[in-house]
Parts: sequence; C-alpha cells; structure tokens
Amino acid sequence: MPKRIVVLAYALFGFALLLAGVAVIGAVLVGLDRETLWSSFLITNTAIGLSAAPCGLLIARAKPDNPIGWLFLIVGIAPLLTAATAPLMIYGAASDWPEFALRLLVTINMFSWSWGVFCCLPLILQLFPTGKPVSRRWAVLCWLTLGNAALGNMFVGPTPDYGASSFLVAPWWAVTEGIASVATPIIILASVISLVVRFVRGSETVRQQVLWLLVAVLLVILLNVPIWFAIPTGRNILLLLSFPLIPAAVTIAVLRNGLYDVRIVLSRVVVYAVLTAGVIAIYVGLVAVLDRVLRGRQQSLHLRSPWPSIPYGCACNE
Repeated sequence: MPKRIVVLAYALFGFALLLAGVAVIGAVLVGLDRETLWSSFLITNTAIGLSAAPCGLLIARAKPDNPIGWLFLIVGIAPLLTAATAPLMIYGAASDWPEFALRLLVTINMFSWSWGVFCCLPLILQLFPTGKPVSRRWAVLCWLTLGNAALGNMFVGPTPDYGASSFLVAPWWAVTEGIASVATPIIILASVISLVVRFVRGSETVRQQVLWLLVAVLLVILLNVPIWFAIPTGRNILLLLSFPLIPAAVTIAVLRNGLYDVRIVLSRVVVYAVLTAGVIAIYVGLVAVLDRVLRGRQQSLHLRSPWPSIPYGCACNE
C-alpha cells in the first residue's frame, strides 16, 4: 500500500480530531449552556463525527481501494465542521466580529453537516460491502445521489437567526430545496433496495456482511422505540446518539467478517426486539385500560355528588 494513502487517511482522521477539540474546548470557553449545546446539535454532531471517523480510518488503512472507508471519514468530518463552527459563530455574533468572518462561519456551519447524512450515507448503502455498485445500472443512483446533495447544499435561504447570512443565499433556494426534499427519501429508499438486491444476488460472504448492517439497524430501532414512548421529546437526540452502531457494524463486516457468527447475534437481537415489542404493547394496553377506568370513576363520582357544580370564576358571594 502506498505510504501517501496511509498518510492521507491519518491526516483526515487527525483533522476530525482537531475539529472535535475545537468544538468541545470552544463550547467550554464560550460557556454554552446545556440547552444551547443540544439545540445547536453540537453534542450530536460531535458524537456522530467521533464514531464515524475512526471506522473510516480503519477501513481506509486496511482497504484503501474500498471507498467506504473514505466515505466514513467524510461522514466524520462533515458534522464535526458544523460542531466546531457553532461556538465560534455564537461568540462572534456576541462580540461583533466582522461581517465577512460571521458569514464564512455561517456558511461552513450550514453547508457541512448534511453532506455526511444525505450524500455519504446513501452512497455507503449503495456500495456496501464491496465498494462497488450492484451493477452498472445501479451506478446511476450514485451520480443521482451526488447531484441531489449538491443541489440541496449549494443554495440556501436567509438565515437571520445566525446573526449573518450564508454566502450561499440564492433567490431560487426554495425551488432547489423543494426538489432535494422530494428526491432525498426516494434516493434513500432506492439505496435500501439496492442493498436488498445485493443480498439476494450475493454470495454467502456478502450476505453475512449485509446481515451485520441489519443487526446495527435493528439495534438502533430497539434502543429508540422504548424511549419514543417514554420520552417523546428525546426522539431525535437518541436517534442521533445511537448512530455509532452503524459505522461499527460496517467496520466489522468489512474487516472482521467471518470471525463472528452474525446469525447468532441476529437471532438474539430479534428475540430482544420481540420481547421489547411485547413489553411496549403491554404498557400501551395498561395505560389505555387505566385511563378508561379512571375516566369512568371520575364520571361516576361526579354523578353521585350531592353538591351542585359551580362554574369556574362565578361570583359566589353575590
């Protein structure tokens, strides 16, 4: 393997660590409170970046000809760029930094993170695990993914909440955003379909690798569904924080496939998922029954009460 490839992989990983350090140290020095840390997605972007970048380094160093490793490095760097600029942007707006500096920070903050989510992740699904599309026809989907990401990222609307506007503000931003918002779910669905096609057509080794990704997706669902019922306000945050399971599974599938029996892991995850679904069903059923019983008791007590009901706010002393 050429030495410059290894150096490039480590350089990108080091850049990701540097951005994470800027985000964390900047948040401490600026004194961002907990609410701002969550609302600016600094915590979640940092968690995603620090989970994707090491996996990208491992894959890129071991198999530099497989683009999945390099894509994961980008998935790590993209949200970390947004996280690193968040405290700088907030401090700069409060300290009256020059308009050019603020606009540059806002541009980087808004432009960076979505490349990892809406471009690199669909490409990883399309290329996993071999690093190549299922066929030449499916390669068209890769180009559509790149074009859609560029269309959705290159033009934005006014951003008054950030204290300055991005350099990418364009009068036609609503049109391009509308096109990207419609195309993105279709591309993600097509990416999943390509993965299913690869599983059906693939060898036993490829199927084992795809099953690792399935295990990660099931675990993400298993971790999130109970919280969605218990703490509705924490849905998006937990979903983002459980993301590291996916790059970890991909790394195992690409580098350590065959060392672990994925079917045993998958069967246990399915059992836990069924048990969790049963507990949730019982919980929802009990809540519904108790709610109905309590409502019936309240109505019964109201009908039995010898005292007339007094409207709220009436003048009782008149």
